[in-house]
Amino acid sequence: MPNKDDEMTKDFDSYMEVVITDSDGLEYFYWVNTQDEDIAIEVALERHDELGRPEAVDDFEGGIFPAAYSPVIPWNKDHAVIINLPES
Repeated sequence: MPNKDDEMTKDFDSYMEVVITDSDGLEYFYWVNTQDEDIAIEVALERHDELGRPEAVDDFEGGIFPAAYSPVIPWNKDHAVIINLPES
């Protein structure tokens, strides 16, 4: 029997989820259709700025920095900005 979470994200298997935290501790989610972590973070940060959202925290030593991972987390779907990169 298929898992409900798997069904929610089956169309997003090729995506990475990027989480960006601002200085107030708010988290913003971006789903980017790439499996390259560096590209996913770069594209998500660009979109974050384009949307006029608060500045992203990038404090590696403090443990707060933009991070990308796969697979995407199903319960973040309603809050995620989905970014479709052109195919290369």
